[in-house]
This record gives sequence, C-alpha cells and structure tokens, in this order.
Amino acid sequence: MTPPVALFGALPAEPEPIRLGGTDRLWQRWSQWLSLSRHLFADASPGEHRCWRLIAAPGIFDDTPTAGVWRLSRSQTGTPLPAALIAGQTPAPGDPWFDAASLLLDRAIDANWTANRVKRAIPDLPGFAPAPPSTAAVFWLDDWEVHELRFTDIHDLAGNGFARMLAPRPVVEEG
Repeated sequence: MTPPVALFGALPAEPEPIRLGGTDRLWQRWSQWLSLSRHLFADASPGEHRCWRLIAAPGIFDDTPTAGVWRLSRSQTGTPLPAALIAGQTPAPGDPWFDAASLLLDRAIDANWTANRVKRAIPDLPGFAPAPPSTAAVFWLDDWEVHELRFTDIHDLAGNGFARMLAPRPVVEEG
C-alpha cells in the first residue's frame, strides 16, 4: 500500500514554492525548518544534486511517522530551496520506495516538470509495508557509500540539519 505522498518546495518549472498534499502540521513544520535554514541555500553549490532520504519519528514533522526524499532545487525565478516528497508512513530504510521516490524527484527537477506532472506521477510510486516508527529523524545518502545523519528532535534538526547535509562530503583518500 502507498500512503498519500506530499510534494513541497521549489521546482524549476514553477515560479513559487509549492505544496501538494500533506497535513497542515507537516507543512508548518517543514516550512519552519526551511525558514531557519534559508540562508544556507543561497550558499549551496549550484551543482548540489544529492538526494537525501529520510525517516522521521512521530512529532518531528507530523503527528505520524514520515518518510521521504529531498534535494536542493530552484524555483523558476532562481530562488534556491529544497524540493521534497514526503509520505505519511515509513517503509524500511532499504525499501525500493526510496529509490523510486528519489528518481521521481530527480526527474522532476532535472527535466523541468511542473507540479501537476509530478502529481500525476506520484501514484506510480511502489507501495510498501509500514515499518515500525523511528525514534529520531534519520537522513541518509545511498550512493557510493552510505552516509547517515541522526537528529533527536525538531530542534536538533532545525539547528544542524541542512548545514550538515549541504556541507561538502569529505574526500576519502585510498592508501
């Protein structure tokens, strides 16, 4: 089963940040987190294309557990902001839903999709069985190596989240 999936943030084909779906609490929390971190987006590299996956405990973004993906994007007017797909339940971290949601968000940003085009594609995301809720907010990259960040609550996330996620990844030298 696929729970409702919300789309928040900036898309290059849209002049203003968008909100499709999601509860008012989820929207308010996400917006609050963005407003506390807005200064970081302008300084982020225009080549920042990492798509972070997330699972959040109840109470961090919404009253229910949430899962999703986010990456930095820009509005049609050039304003840098994240775009995110957020589900109202959480699959297991290795569930194929995360790959499909990441691919959908990447396509939406890189291929200049409108919010309506994304909305039509969301139902094609695979279903998943809900996993037990997390006790924190966990964000991770799953590219050439897993890179995981954990935040205990919305305050820890607001104070440290985007700064840590937008920081350049350390270069690992083999030797």
